[in-house]
Order: sequence, then C-alpha cells, then structure tokens
Amino acid sequence: METEIERRNASGYNKAASLLADLKTIVEQNGGTADFIRRLHSIHERHAQKGRFIDRLNAFDYPAQAKLGPRSDPSRTSCP
Repeated sequence: METEIERRNASGYNKAASLLADLKTIVEQNGGTADFIRRLHSIHERHAQKGRFIDRLNAFDYPAQAKLGPRSDPSRTSCP
C-alpha cells in the first residue's frame, strides 16, 4: 500500500484507498477495528500533505472516528 501511495498519482492513490477499504472489511469481520483506526490515523499523519490521497480516504465508508477532517485543515491530523 505504501508503494502505491508513494507513486503520487491518481491510480496509486485509488489502489491504496481500495486496499484500505478491503482491509477495513476484513478487520470488521475479525473485530480489530480499534487497531485499524489507529493505523489509519498513522497513515493520515504520514501522508497528510497528499491532499488528493486524503480526499480518497475520506470518500470511503470508514468509521466516523477514523475520519480526520478535510485535507485543508492540517491541525486535525493528529491522533487523540
């Protein structure tokens, strides 16, 4: 997934977001939602400057607590 994000293009961002969506489904089936959210926050923090990627993440149906707000507000990218 990190490789796809680092491509810094639409297809890479789409692939990475799709992989995260698949992982979310697996995690929900196995009860690891808290760990998934923590890791998703970490991804948001590492890639906060990649606005188009963050837009794609926020477009998916992630748990509400995993969404960190619009990409234009970098102050909201920290984990609680």
